[in-house]
Amino acid sequence: MNNKQEKPNGYNHSDFKSRQQSKEKQSQSQLPQIKKPDPEFFSKIEKDFVKEAETVMLDLFKNSDQVVSTNQIRNILSLINNITLKINLSENKITPEIKNDIRYLIVKIYYACGKDENESKKSKPQNSKVKEFVDKSKIIDLILCIDDNVQKWTIFSKYVEALIAYHKYFGGKD
Repeated sequence: MNNKQEKPNGYNHSDFKSRQQSKEKQSQSQLPQIKKPDPEFFSKIEKDFVKEAETVMLDLFKNSDQVVSTNQIRNILSLINNITLKINLSENKITPEIKNDIRYLIVKIYYACGKDENESKKSKPQNSKVKEFVDKSKIIDLILCIDDNVQKWTIFSKYVEALIAYHKYFGGKD
């Protein structure tokens, strides 16, 4: 027996332990990252949301086999429009109730990402088209920057509308 503490049946405890640690590191790297506010990107959106939307959608169409459908983006926009209506009805203020609706929007977006990923796995093993759209457009990062600022909400909602417009322009399918 050598100094690796090898047992007569060929079992090597230190090799087993290193393989186990490697598996743990690999599974941790596959976990989704928690989104954080991205004020730097929000500043870009404030300066020119049209240009940023064009850049994001052009990148998605150039670098992806499958692009999110117009309907999938419109579902997100529908939720945004409902919140915008509530803001308008509350004298252009983001009330605590509306703030909760904005937080819930994040949950609904994550659900759409997970649902799309599960449906994609059934037909073809690939990454979620919705998740790719959400990650590249950074819409969750932007939502986290809004807090109770109505102007930021307005810019954000116009940015999402611009994403849909460019999606359609570049040939997005329903």
